[in-house]
Amino acid sequence: MSTPKRIADITLDDLSRHRWCYFHDDEGGFDSFEWVIPDTHPKFDTDVIELELATFRFQSGHEFLGMFDGSNCFSICLADEWFSFWTGIRKPTEQEKLHLANAMSQLGLTFPIEATAKWSGTSERYRGIRYLNEAGALVDA
Repeated sequence: MSTPKRIADITLDDLSRHRWCYFHDDEGGFDSFEWVIPDTHPKFDTDVIELELATFRFQSGHEFLGMFDGSNCFSICLADEWFSFWTGIRKPTEQEKLHLANAMSQLGLTFPIEATAKWSGTSERYRGIRYLNEAGALVDA
């Protein structure tokens, strides 16, 4: 595979098989907010922010896979559903928090979680869904 792929269509298998960097090409109609290319594409560049495979480790010893967007967002895949640990400046809703808590509970998982990106080594420890509050502080809700 060496063609651009929509970020929304990236799978854990894609992330496991290739490195992916964001891709922008005005002439081709590719916007870097929506598209990535694999390391087999001729324009792949390790100096461009990558969408990376990430490992999530729980205190129980369980490990799950997910992705890191190269900036602030780690997302985990639990039971074939994606859960993001970053909502930006928006406080996560009670429904979002409950949905994640229920998915984790069904698998016997609890916070905290240590997330680590495969290529950059970026790592974060989560105690909930993270956001930036009005005072500019990072908060895990």
